[in-house]
Amino acid sequence: MYRHICFAILGLAVFFGDALAQRGKNFLRDNPRFKSAFRQIVAKPAEGTVRVLAEGKEVALGIVVASDGWILTKAHDLSQPIECRLKDGRTFAASWVGHHKDHDLALLRIDAEGLPVVPLADSKDTPVGNWVACAGMGEHPVAFGVVSVAARTVDSKGPASANPRAGYLGIALESSPDGLRISQIIPKSAADKANLKVDDIILTLEGRPVSREPQEFIARMQKTRPGQTVKLHIKRTDVELDIQAKLEKRPFNRGDFQNALGSDLSNRRSGYPVILQFDGVLKPTDCGGPLVNLDGQVIGLTISRAGRTETYAIPAETIKPLLADLKSGKLPPPKEDARPDRKSKAAPKSSKLDKDERGALDALLSLMHRRLALMPEVARAKWNAGLPVADPVRERAFLDAIASQAKDLRADPERARRFFRDAA
Repeated sequence: MYRHICFAILGLAVFFGDALAQRGKNFLRDNPRFKSAFRQIVAKPAEGTVRVLAEGKEVALGIVVASDGWILTKAHDLSQPIECRLKDGRTFAASWVGHHKDHDLALLRIDAEGLPVVPLADSKDTPVGNWVACAGMGEHPVAFGVVSVAARTVDSKGPASANPRAGYLGIALESSPDGLRISQIIPKSAADKANLKVDDIILTLEGRPVSREPQEFIARMQKTRPGQTVKLHIKRTDVELDIQAKLEKRPFNRGDFQNALGSDLSNRRSGYPVILQFDGVLKPTDCGGPLVNLDGQVIGLTISRAGRTETYAIPAETIKPLLADLKSGKLPPPKEDARPDRKSKAAPKSSKLDKDERGALDALLSLMHRRLALMPEVARAKWNAGLPVADPVRERAFLDAIASQAKDLRADPERARRFFRDAA
């Protein structure tokens, strides 16, 4: 019934409603009338959708999988403390109980009863070309699109998605019987300058053992910065060596830039054993919620905004057999002190600001937010004009202006300069 209702509304709102007066606008997916066509199919799943917060920040959506407080969400942006905000506005502290690393799933538990459960249906009944919607906590979907690739098994060792701000080592990796093997060295890269060689086996990174899976090593490298020196312990033939490599800035990748247009991309965009792909534009913070077909059935959990026209979901038929193990404790979450992205929150004494200086930097931060709001349009204009995105001269002028304004506000100019340079 929902399928027929939805197509009827789409037909009226998009093809006939003001089609003559606003012909171009009505065919855009961000048209409110187009979005409203999906309102009815996401209404029921939205009741069991929650907002997940990590360290006080919204990082994902989640779905209720059992009425006594069990919530499933994506894992890759989670960090303690975790909270879940329900549709009725109540917020609960959440315990991270289960973690399926390959599928990037996290099972949370909150102290609540009688929650509306989101039932899961197999995705095979929604073939390629069908419309789907991503339920949020409101009456309208947070995204919608068309199934472009049916649920399929993919190479879990697939290429890693690069964080453009991470440090760049310049190697390609592959799993081997001996461990994590370097299969390629980029000429003149940090790896080349550090005298790493093809066929070297990486044993440890920063003193911690690495697995033979490239994705795990790359995920840890995503947390580094250009200019940082990393310590590697490697095996070369029968000899073990310590190598120090000073990371460089990642080369500009036009493909990554084009993929990011229109929406931020997720921090994890590869390495999933099974995915269902659709072309909706979904924010990373809205991943982890239900993917709904035109019959109102939840056919998957959205997991990653992977490219300009690629969003991934974990199919429902993949999730259902995993829930028991996630609940049982057989798949525990990562230990906080062992996660590569965790850093001590204790700030050095030298970083403390007095009241006047904090107020001054707050004013500068407000200015920064206004400037950042213009960045997507500036980037698009440069791309269309074929101009380089990087502009060192303009960046220096911007930092000089920030330092001057900081001085006028009685803040430390160099501290303000460093703050804005590091945040860029």
